[in-house]
Amino acid sequence: MDTPPPPPPIANANVQPCRQCGYDIKGLSPESVCPECGFPIERSLASDELKNSSPEYIASLHKGVVIILSAIIVMILVVLGSLAAAVAISFSGTGPSPLWLDYVTQGVGVIIGLAMIYGWWLFSAPDPAYTGRADGSTARKVVRVALIVGACVNMLGLVILFLPINQGAMIAAIVVTVLSLIVFGVRYFAEMLYLKWLTPRIPDWDAYNRAKLLIWLGPVL
Repeated sequence: MDTPPPPPPIANANVQPCRQCGYDIKGLSPESVCPECGFPIERSLASDELKNSSPEYIASLHKGVVIILSAIIVMILVVLGSLAAAVAISFSGTGPSPLWLDYVTQGVGVIIGLAMIYGWWLFSAPDPAYTGRADGSTARKVVRVALIVGACVNMLGLVILFLPINQGAMIAAIVVTVLSLIVFGVRYFAEMLYLKWLTPRIPDWDAYNRAKLLIWLGPVL
């Protein structure tokens, strides 16, 4: 596994922002604190590793990760539960799966989608005082847009369940399924690119290499 190159030089050598509030602290003593917010200037002058970022920003990332992982676990449990219920109904010989099972599955999917949006919104928050030129903004924005679009598609799928069963509803369901796959693919690549940018700031080179590997291996699997 390779190690990424060192971070690029700062975007503006004439400005040194405080990592807590963005106030220009250039020229102030490293032993002092930011006159605007009281954040230690020594930490603002250090590297772009997360340990030198503001506590509020780190807390936002941590909360986002917890929500994302919780949503993924719930999603896996829902999928496994739906499959188990479908198998049980099939063996019982009572006919196709009841509509209420589809309603519950789609409803939980919408809730999970909303939780993912909130989690990734926190996890992809920009560091207000990051000094590198590559700030991960493109990947962050794509992730956020894809999550919002995905939640709308899931809600549309829930609405389709209440439509009369006919050819039009079936076509709409197919369209929603295709859109969901496209949105998920776009979001997946953007998430991996964002992790490639963020993990060197931890620093966690194992996570960096995994993200780099999963960019192409994930779709293959």
